[in-house]
Amino acid sequence: MMLRNDPSADLDDRPWAQYSGIVFGQLAKKNGVLVLNNPDTLAKATNKMYFQYFPEIIRPETIITRSIAEIKSFYAAHKKILS
Repeated sequence: MMLRNDPSADLDDRPWAQYSGIVFGQLAKKNGVLVLNNPDTLAKATNKMYFQYFPEIIRPETIITRSIAEIKSFYAAHKKILS
């Protein structure tokens, strides 16, 4: 089985459904179903913070902040920001 869902699509209308695909995958795996994308690992990758676990050499330079000054400084240094 291959799990595929978009947790952000469920956030507003069905917040209870955000992790239902992961829970379903965990139950299937527990009952002997081959789950191609490990639901335990998938649970860790529900947002962009997941990329912080990747080695710095292979991920883009990143800033995680609420500080407007830090964002402006980051932008000045890089001239391009992706969200």
